[in-house]
Amino acid sequence: MKRSAPMRRTPMRRTSRIARKTRINPRRKRERRGAGEKDPAYRFFLRSQRVCGLVRAVYAGRLSRARAAKVGPCGGRMTVEHERQHVGKGMKADDRRAWECCWDHHRQRHDKQGVWADLTLDEERELIAGNIDDANARYLSHGSRRAA
Repeated sequence: MKRSAPMRRTPMRRTSRIARKTRINPRRKRERRGAGEKDPAYRFFLRSQRVCGLVRAVYAGRLSRARAAKVGPCGGRMTVEHERQHVGKGMKADDRRAWECCWDHHRQRHDKQGVWADLTLDEERELIAGNIDDANARYLSHGSRRAA
C-alpha cells in the first residue's frame, strides 16, 4: 500500500482580531488581605538558632516531665513555624507570630506524632504562644535594630 505525502498546512489568514469574550482582570494594586507582615531579619534570626523552640520549652519548664520525655533531640535544619490561629485558609500569620522549629519536630507537629500526639488544642496553642513570646524576647535582646 502506497502512502501519500503529508498534507501541507498553511497558516490561516485572519482579516481582523478576534474579540475576547472574557474580561482580563488587571493586576492587583493593593496587597492581599491577611498576607501578614514580613520581617526577613526575624526569619533569618529564627533559622540561625541551634536549638528548636520545643527543646527550649522543655528547659523552660513549659512541658510536664512525661511530655518532655517524648520531645527527643532536634533533627534537621531549623524552619520558621508560623502560628495557625486567626488566619484563613492558605494564609500565613505575621512573621513576628512565628517560632523556630527543627524539621523533625515540624513534621511531627503536622503528623500529630511525638509530643504533639496527646496535646489538646488549647495546650498546643498555649505551648506555641510561649514559644513565640520566647523567640520574640530573644530577638529583641540580641541587639537587633528593631529593639531600639
